[in-house]
Amino acid sequence: MKWRSVEDPGKKNTWNWVAFFFATFWLAYRKMYKPFFIIAGLQLLWTVPIYFTDLPAWLDLPFYGIISIIVGSFGNNHTNHVLKQARALHETVEDSYIQTKGGTHVGIMLGFHALLFALFFAMDFGLSFIPTETNIKDVVRISEEADTLEAYMDDP
Repeated sequence: MKWRSVEDPGKKNTWNWVAFFFATFWLAYRKMYKPFFIIAGLQLLWTVPIYFTDLPAWLDLPFYGIISIIVGSFGNNHTNHVLKQARALHETVEDSYIQTKGGTHVGIMLGFHALLFALFFAMDFGLSFIPTETNIKDVVRISEEADTLEAYMDDP
């Protein structure tokens, strides 16, 4: 029904709300592995500067917002691309090509996100041991050492 409302679905971009709100989940679910790994790699790389600079948390919003807008607006182009390639094939292999390249897969989505979660955890764990100023500030904030230092520094 969605494709009937678009005049020329092969040329016109359409918006996908599920892809917007759940970008990496949607990409893995719809078997779009290359964009999934590119975006997952960008997300992993985005965590590195946080350990070396004291970036405010709100900077995550524009980063993830841009990714969500890109996936939400261009996600449906994959369907058009797969259908165009399938039409170029012989009729006997067209259906199997669409089944292989298109469609969905819940297991792969869950597996890729388990892997991504493990990579985030390992990266977070490993980078937390680097003695940067940001990490030291976080240790002081979390361990309540700041309250202890403040109590000792107060004038009697």
